[in-house]
Amino acid sequence: KDIDFVFHCSNEISVRENSINNNLIYYSDHRIWFKKKIIDKSHLFWILLNNDNPCGIIRFELSKKLDHLSYLIAKNNRGNKFGKKMIELAIKKKKQIRTNNIIAITLVKNEQSIKTLESCGFILHNKKKNLLNYIYKYKEHEKT
Repeated sequence: KDIDFVFHCSNEISVRENSINNNLIYYSDHRIWFKKKIIDKSHLFWILLNNDNPCGIIRFELSKKLDHLSYLIAKNNRGNKFGKKMIELAIKKKKQIRTNNIIAITLVKNEQSIKTLESCGFILHNKKKNLLNYIYKYKEHEKT
């Protein structure tokens, strides 16, 4: 069930348009990727539920310096501030595991993601071509 939810959300047209790699994903490739990610100890992978229904996906790729954030909200759940809620919950949950700062990369044209990241305390670190790198520093958010 989770594998299909992630697959369908990831292949939704606006998600592909706002992804760094905007190619459609084949189910056979997705199955291999998904199985690797959910058992890989260098990844945290969560699905946000709203009334027991999946509404978003968030994951962290853990590394020595910065943990890389990736997230999406299912099409039918957009516009409800789930992105902000999900990121804030995930940041708190990740802090219980490790406190490496977080990087989130988004396309310059993805205005909604930019607003969401900034509302969660991410600060623009730099711009490279059509990509914006945002950083979240735990030290600057000690009270949360």
